[in-house]
Amino acid sequence: MVKRTRMLTTSALLAALVVILGQFSLRIGNSFKFTLDEIPIYIGALLLGPVCGTAVGGIGTLISQLLAYGLSPTTPMWMLPNIITGLLAGLYAKKQNFKLSKRQAIFILLFCNLVSTTLNTLFIYIDAHIYGYYTPALILGMLIPRYLLSIAKGVVYALVLPPLVERLRTALKMD
Repeated sequence: MVKRTRMLTTSALLAALVVILGQFSLRIGNSFKFTLDEIPIYIGALLLGPVCGTAVGGIGTLISQLLAYGLSPTTPMWMLPNIITGLLAGLYAKKQNFKLSKRQAIFILLFCNLVSTTLNTLFIYIDAHIYGYYTPALILGMLIPRYLLSIAKGVVYALVLPPLVERLRTALKMD
């Protein structure tokens, strides 16, 4: 019972961090947004597994979307990249018994960042068509910078997050 309560509390705190970090972002036009809101999703996934990673990504992003834009037909679409990120990272971490080598951490965090960037780019394209602000430059103009940033963030996360997660695992007595 204590472990379950600890997992639920940790997931709730991480979802709240998604909301907080989502409020601090650098935006360039409609197609480029730099934020660190995926860090708590990765922590939840690497620490607690796919269910918690998915919940942290889904709940945190839902609240962020509601605060920033209200409820719209595209809200579920914008939640999906963080939900999938939490699920994929959590499944991989669980498969590895939550012990990732540097190479494994780089692989999964880089892969998840690229999946997220691809989905977000696709959803910008769809959103732009739905709401009438599409131009070819919107997608193509920011494509290379978006993927370069995604790769850089994936590598940095892979170097920083696994040691942090291990310290949290010890501090929270998750074993």
